[in-house]
Amino acid sequence: MPISLFLSGAATIYTVDISSLSNKENLLLTVQKFVDYYRAGKLAEYFEVKPGRMAVLRDLLTRQSELNFDDLTRRLHLKYLVQDARHLSIDSSGIDLVHSNNTFEHVYPDILEALLIEFRRISRPGGILSHFVDMSDHFAHFDRSINIYHYLRFSDQQWAWIDNDIQPQNRWRISDYKALYQKLGIEIAHIETRKGNVHQLQEVPLHHKYRTYPMSDLATSHCHIVSKTDDT
Repeated sequence: MPISLFLSGAATIYTVDISSLSNKENLLLTVQKFVDYYRAGKLAEYFEVKPGRMAVLRDLLTRQSELNFDDLTRRLHLKYLVQDARHLSIDSSGIDLVHSNNTFEHVYPDILEALLIEFRRISRPGGILSHFVDMSDHFAHFDRSINIYHYLRFSDQQWAWIDNDIQPQNRWRISDYKALYQKLGIEIAHIETRKGNVHQLQEVPLHHKYRTYPMSDLATSHCHIVSKTDDT
């Protein structure tokens, strides 16, 4: 995503994680993939590459032996922040777009609330918050014996034994996310959903905490929530 934003013309891109997960080798591998996709005409399906930006990526590959990780991120207009996203070292009211992809489902509710408050703080008036959320049971991504609603059968106590720190899952449904946005006074401007599969959902003996949810709410497997910060 940061490289896509760079190619689209972004002046400064911040990428944030609680741990340092990137390095020179992986960044160059990603740069090479973008160059290959551009050459094959695949990037045009998603966004317009601004003049001169692809030349920067090619130059990074040509000069990779003499450049370190900091050199690479600087040339990509990228500021790599390793810190708690609830307390960012970013000035208030200056960010045009805050984006996450397949992230919110791995954040527990109290932390998620603090994240949204911080995202609102750093966003400029009229700035965009864009978050894509995968609400499926991620264990089903590699275990074909269960479906994407399997984790809805467990109580919170049972789930605490199954859940893990490497890939935590909050099991929230779309109505839970909507309620949090409403609580914080963040108006949702646009939302897209994948309806999921009600028949698969009906195969799961739901824990009673989920039986009050509408079936369509429980079945929704993914959502993309777009909101705009107050511009008054």
